Amino acid sequence: LSDKLACAMATANKNAAAGDTINVRGGIYNTNIQPALSGSSGKRITYRGYTGETVTITKVGNVAGIQLNGVGYVTITNVTVRDTYQLVNIQNGSNYNEISHCTLANGTGPANNGVNIFTIRATSETQNTNNWIHHCTIYGGGFIKAGCDDAGGLISIGADNTYDGISDRNTIEENHIYWGAHHALKVNTRFNVIRNNFIHNEGHFEASAACQLKACAPDGLYGNRVLSVLNNHKGVAAWSGDTYNLIENNRLGSAGLASDGNGAENLTLGGERDIARYNTI
Repeated sequence: LSDKLACAMATANKNAAAGDTINVRGGIYNTNIQPALSGSSGKRITYRGYTGETVTITKVGNVAGIQLNGVGYVTITNVTVRDTYQLVNIQNGSNYNEISHCTLANGTGPANNGVNIFTIRATSETQNTNNWIHHCTIYGGGFIKAGCDDAGGLISIGADNTYDGISDRNTIEENHIYWGAHHALKVNTRFNVIRNNFIHNEGHFEASAACQLKACAPDGLYGNRVLSVLNNHKGVAAWSGDTYNLIENNRLGSAGLASDGNGAENLTLGGERDIARYNTI
């Protein structure tokens, strides 16, 4: 566009400040959304797909289509991210961000190529809290290794063992979530709300013929776990086994056979003092 306020996505990423709104016009973008600055509680930075136009972010290199790295109070709405190395990364102390009314589809990188809310070896300065993802369609994360092992999942909040058990208080609600290699949604932290979602992970991806020896999947199509709430952080001082997550009013299932032959549950509750209620499983 030739208007004086028009600019490239990279320019918007570099210069957007608290209170700014970026109206993203329709088209295909090979630059990701990655704001350099934070908004504030009363003046958010907003990236908004232009009304009536389709915004597609794709093939942006070995980075996420939406990369929130140490920033807060950013809103992203009405955009499509597809066929990117990772779909979304929220990391390194990114708090109070909102992603809504977006389509996030088909991570192409290895392992954790979907939506990640964690920081490896998180500290109180780099934990990621109070992020809100709602009214989105999210699908296609993880991949199958040559030996049939399912690597990575679609959405991960926190990371296993001592890597990140403190990215707490995130909310995932009113989304359609499906098709992850290891899981559709895994929660590895505390005080999160998972509400009013439709989550399923039936057989959807192909694996080698050798995988049929481990799990004889109908039509050779594999799925895996749907929603897992875990407690893998006994080495994290803040943990006592209590996770205090709310799992409410979700529709969960079905779960497909895993390519490595292990598991595939609609709902796993591995913590203590969680509330799971009003779900259809």
